[in-house]
Amino acid sequence: MNRHAWRDNANCIGTGDAMFPDSDQKRIEWARNICAACPVTQACLRDAMNTGDNHWGVRGGLTPEERRSVKKEINRRLKQAERAKANA
Repeated sequence: MNRHAWRDNANCIGTGDAMFPDSDQKRIEWARNICAACPVTQACLRDAMNTGDNHWGVRGGLTPEERRSVKKEINRRLKQAERAKANA
């Protein structure tokens, strides 16, 4: 099975560059609304986070900056857990 098969069910198919709103807040909110009603939002976000696709567009309802922030927080927590385990 194609690991990107979920894309066939994405609400953003056919929206052109709508999911790449740069810093225009109205366009970002419009893209977020597409994601909010999408049946594959979690798969989209998971794919963006796992493939390092954090540079462009709204994915899984998050902007690139938000995805980078989430990834940074996850890494911080993993390091914290590793330190706690090592000190146990």
